[in-house]
Amino acid sequence: MSSLKDKIRLCAKTRNMQMKQVIYDCQCSQSHFYKVLAGERPLNETISKSLAKLLNISEKEVEQLINSELETEKERPIQTSSNIRVDTKLGKRIFLLLTALLICSTISYATYKFSLPVEIHQNQIADLILDSSTFIKDVTIPDGTAVPVNTVFLKTWRIKNTGQIIWSDRYLQRTTITAKELCQSPQKIPIPQTAPGEIIDLSVTFKTPALPGSCRTDWKMVDKKGNLIYPEISGLYSIIQVVKTTTK
Repeated sequence: MSSLKDKIRLCAKTRNMQMKQVIYDCQCSQSHFYKVLAGERPLNETISKSLAKLLNISEKEVEQLINSELETEKERPIQTSSNIRVDTKLGKRIFLLLTALLICSTISYATYKFSLPVEIHQNQIADLILDSSTFIKDVTIPDGTAVPVNTVFLKTWRIKNTGQIIWSDRYLQRTTITAKELCQSPQKIPIPQTAPGEIIDLSVTFKTPALPGSCRTDWKMVDKKGNLIYPEISGLYSIIQVVKTTTK
């Protein structure tokens, strides 16, 4: 019986998609994606919907597939020492070598861990307790909206804190360069304190350039020092069509 990973790869191949595109659509990192399939991380709404669409099944069936995969892993027999023949002297040498490597790696990790800046420790802890965000919808100015030149407009996104920690001292920061040919906006806006499960609207005031064309800006969540909160997943963005002012 093929595994869930094999089914996902087969469906992706059938649709001429790469696995990185599947993971991108799930709005998570590669490691988080595979940990969800392995049952080490909970299945969230975004990943469930994306896999259901890819596999052409319901979200309930996606959850059942993951649970079935876990049960299959538990039922697989564990290979014991009775199945393996190893020369006694060679076995002792391998054991001593592995023990020495384990001790060295433990010392190296401890030295590295405690030499890291506090900010990195905090990011690692945040990752362990599932700090995550999910885009819900464009509240105003959906992608592709036509906006006249030299016009001020308000773009609003709706997002949800799908993690397990409170968002505090965070900002939405523009990652697109600022140029006269592009829409003008502040470089960043504050994100209000947001509890797990809470839904918020984030709004940015833009002004279109003097010439018509396509205008896209990209945005990501950062901390008060400007460090990216979710560096591996896509952020928010706005795409509009700047048009000439219509005359009657």
